[in-house]
Amino acid sequence: MSGKPPDPKQRPPAPAKPKTGVRPSVAPKPGPTAPRPRPSEPGSTLSDFEENTVSSRAPTLGEIRRITGSIPTGRSTSPLVPVPKVTAPAPAPTQPREQPSQVLTARPNVLQRQLHHSGFDDEERTETSAILGHAPRLTLDEDEEEDSSVGMAFDGIHPAPGVTAIDTWKATIPPAQSMFGRRSKRGYLNVIAQFAAGHNPRYAPDAKGQPRSHVFVWDVSRAMGCEIPHFLGGRELSLAQTVDWMKMSSQQRGWRKVKLETALQQVELGNLAIMVPRDPKKKLIAVLRPREGHAELRVAAAVPETGNDVSALEVMGTNDVELYVHD
Repeated sequence: MSGKPPDPKQRPPAPAKPKTGVRPSVAPKPGPTAPRPRPSEPGSTLSDFEENTVSSRAPTLGEIRRITGSIPTGRSTSPLVPVPKVTAPAPAPTQPREQPSQVLTARPNVLQRQLHHSGFDDEERTETSAILGHAPRLTLDEDEEEDSSVGMAFDGIHPAPGVTAIDTWKATIPPAQSMFGRRSKRGYLNVIAQFAAGHNPRYAPDAKGQPRSHVFVWDVSRAMGCEIPHFLGGRELSLAQTVDWMKMSSQQRGWRKVKLETALQQVELGNLAIMVPRDPKKKLIAVLRPREGHAELRVAAAVPETGNDVSALEVMGTNDVELYVHD
C-alpha cells in the first residue's frame, strides 16, 4: 500500500443502489460517513413503505393511517352480544312412597251416591272409602222385587256370612240390603237380623262399659244405603262421637229428627230410625224396630244375648229419647 495521501478532489465511489421492488434481506445500517438517501433527494427510488421498512424507527400512527387508511387494533371491534343468564333447573319433586293399596282414587258414580244416600259429600265419602275399602253393594233390576235382594231369611241369632269380622276398621259386606226406593218392613227386619246383635263377636264390648253399639249401627246403616259414619277425616269415631254426630250433624246429611209416632210409621215402611238418649251425658245408640204387638218400644242394639230384639228402656235406661229417620 502506498503511503500517499488521497486526493481531496477525488470523490469516493457511490454505493450500489438496490433494485426497485426487491427488499434486502438485511437492511444496511447507515454509517456516519454514508448518509441514507431521502425521498426528497434527487435520485432516491425508495417508496414510502420501503423507506419505513428499512428505517430503524417505528412508524408513527399518522404514517400508518396515510399508508393503509385505517388504524390497526389488537382485538376485534365487533359489538359484544350479551350472553343470557341460564337459570339452574329446579330440582324435581320427590315422589312420595306409594302406600299400601287402601286408597280409593276414583270418586263415587251416580249409582254409588244413590246407594249411599246419607248426604255425605264426595270428600268425606272418599276419605271413608279410602280407609274401609269400597264394599260392593247389591243392585236390583226394574222388574225384581225387594225380597230378591235378601236371598235368605235370618233369625237374629246366627250371623250372616261375612259380617263377623272383629276388626272394626273393616266394613262388612252384608248379603241382605234394603235399597232406597224399594224398602219394606220385611226387608228392614231381615237387614237387622242378619247382624245378630247380641250373638255376633263383632259387637262384643271392648271392655266393661265400652260397648260397640255404634259399630252395629254403622253396619245396619250401610246395609240400608244411608251410612252413619264410622270414620271422618281419617279418624275412627267412638260411641260418644257417633252419638254427637247424630245430634249435631245428621240433619245436614239427609236425616230428620221426628216424634215417636212419625218414627214408628217410618219403620213400618221399612225406613231406618235411630234412637239416642236426650240427655247429652248419656252416650248410647240403637236401631228402632216396629212394635209388632209390644206395648213398649223395641230396639236392636249391641246388648249381649238379647241385642236383636230388646226393650228400649233396658238399653237406654230412660224413655226420654230422640229419634232420627232417614227415608
